[in-house]
Amino acid sequence: FRNSSPIFFFYPRIPKQLRIVYASLKDTLNQIAYQQKSLDIRLEIFGETHLLIAINYHNLGTCYGSQGNYQLAIAYYQKALPILLQTTGKYSTSIAQLYSNLAKYFGKLSNYEQAFEHYQLALQSVCPTFNSTHFNQTSLLQSCISLHVLFKILNQKAQTQYNYYKKQNPQPANLGACLQTYLLADELANLMRQSYQTEDSKLTLGNTIKETYQHALLALYELTQLGENTTVPKQIDVVLQGKSAEEISWHFIEKSKAIVLLSNLKDAEAKVLGKIPAQLLQIEENIKAQLNYLNKTITDQEAKPPEQQNTELLFDCKEKQFEYKEQWRQLTAQLEKDYPDYYQLKHQTNVRSIAELRGTLSPQTALLNYFVGDDYVYVATLTTTQLYVKQIVKPNNFDTLCTNAVGYTKSNRQTYFDAGHKLYQLLVAPLLEQLTPPITHLLVLPDAKLSEVPFEALLTHAVSHTQSFAHQPYLLHQYSISYHYSASLWQYSKSRAQQKHTNIAQNQPSFVGF
Repeated sequence: FRNSSPIFFFYPRIPKQLRIVYASLKDTLNQIAYQQKSLDIRLEIFGETHLLIAINYHNLGTCYGSQGNYQLAIAYYQKALPILLQTTGKYSTSIAQLYSNLAKYFGKLSNYEQAFEHYQLALQSVCPTFNSTHFNQTSLLQSCISLHVLFKILNQKAQTQYNYYKKQNPQPANLGACLQTYLLADELANLMRQSYQTEDSKLTLGNTIKETYQHALLALYELTQLGENTTVPKQIDVVLQGKSAEEISWHFIEKSKAIVLLSNLKDAEAKVLGKIPAQLLQIEENIKAQLNYLNKTITDQEAKPPEQQNTELLFDCKEKQFEYKEQWRQLTAQLEKDYPDYYQLKHQTNVRSIAELRGTLSPQTALLNYFVGDDYVYVATLTTTQLYVKQIVKPNNFDTLCTNAVGYTKSNRQTYFDAGHKLYQLLVAPLLEQLTPPITHLLVLPDAKLSEVPFEALLTHAVSHTQSFAHQPYLLHQYSISYHYSASLWQYSKSRAQQKHTNIAQNQPSFVGF
């Protein structure tokens, strides 16, 4: 029957199609029902140790976990584990993600000992040379078989560490361990960005990184709230490398915005100023296009259940991917050697340091760097003498306030006035309280929905719709206001303009006798 009947492969897939529909509708109960039907069919056909059985167990664990039934989720993951270990071996992304999911749900149940034990197993699976006894950051990154999976594990681990600190053991050392994990994820993000060749993949990475920084900012804010009498362990000083929590917060806020924008800008400028032949640029673009296609094809195939994968196509793509990666490595080495200006311009995309920004800032200017998260808005304010970070609870109607503050008509004048004043109270007034003279100019670096808000038109006092529109207490009456995408891009554009001015001055002809 198994070898002759065409229904052998088709029959177990019938419930799968229904599961896909219910998954798209986020109907967890029906997902579970059809996962169970698929499992029953496959158990009858394949027995208890087949890879497809492990996939069903894993999917049931995920469904129960999304329902909040963490005990049952763990039970199904544990059923899948020995089958996957036998099929894929210990060192694989599938095993690493399974261990990480187990760790996450043990953490949800406040079983932190089991949680951290499984996170270590996850790290060992994705980084074969990782030594859980002697933590070595360099070896962890260099031996990784999947940067994407490692990044996901580090994020889950850091969130569990934060919950452990908040809910069970509020010792500063535990907060330091959480921050260490986030900083490692930040370093990993740099490696991932360098390996992504296309703008789409960089933007996807940017969104992923922003979610990471959102949680990291919460942990850093906790550090700033430790009382003056609290003894901060040396571990945290080592983790922060001598920087303050405010400096690291600024770095995360800035990096969440600048990394993709600055990378694309530098890439474009490098092609103009690097004096690289058009032929080599075309070779570079061709390799990037091929790698993008191959990476997408491999990802799409590996996302499918094993029985639906085109193994011949997958093998062919991986073979070509290896060849193009080697071509990319050789081309990069050639560019670095023969065209150092191009290489340096393209790859030096670190966000600007506090010292660099202060060297460009005028004493009259304050940078207001906003980060809009799910629950909080963070604002890092920088002047030539000050740096402080505010955490603001994000109201439920935040997006509506931003929309209402964009424009007005006669019919919605009061709505416009109310939104403008509320946003001023929420986003600006708490910052101005700490600004010291002689600040006269605000450089606003907005984020997300705030990019639509005209800060000049925010109202410093509540007003009535019966009052004249032309004579209102706008913020513009107190400060001049300008905008930029990020502080790094602002400083970069300022330095480029200064360099052009210097070059023009140096090349001015000398007219003797006049």
